[in-house]
Amino acid sequence: MSDFKVDPPTPNLIIGLASLASFVVTAIISQTLLKDFYLFEWTSRNGYWFIWGGIFFSTAKRKPVVSAAIGLGNIISLILGHFLGELDLMISRYTNPNALYYNRNDWSIWLRFCLLFIIMGAALQHKYTVDGYPAWMQRLEARMKRRIEKIWNVVSRIFPH
Repeated sequence: MSDFKVDPPTPNLIIGLASLASFVVTAIISQTLLKDFYLFEWTSRNGYWFIWGGIFFSTAKRKPVVSAAIGLGNIISLILGHFLGELDLMISRYTNPNALYYNRNDWSIWLRFCLLFIIMGAALQHKYTVDGYPAWMQRLEARMKRRIEKIWNVVSRIFPH
């Protein structure tokens, strides 16, 4: 058996990468499958107003709950913003059928929901964390370290140096 220090990827990094992946997936879907819908086209064209930069910052500052809230909040906000924006447009057309132009508010609904999720994530991060990580993440990291140590012990027995 050899002395080997195990440093698995932290839950913070895993959640940060998963949140960034959610932005990549929603951008690809928005630009290909949903390009005919106003909000999806608008957000992908405007780079989601660079709100994904918040994931870089929150991951760097060891705030995984905020990173997850930004990633999940973006997806939920896109869906709610689209449907509520279409409902708002339908009501505007019904109340004023002779108007030549209707103002689209889908993006503002999306942005408000995104900000709501970021605030909720920051509140949860502040309330339920110790040393930057929630207790369940600390248990997950300890479990990952134990498993990697077991795998390393088997590998070092098979291939001694």
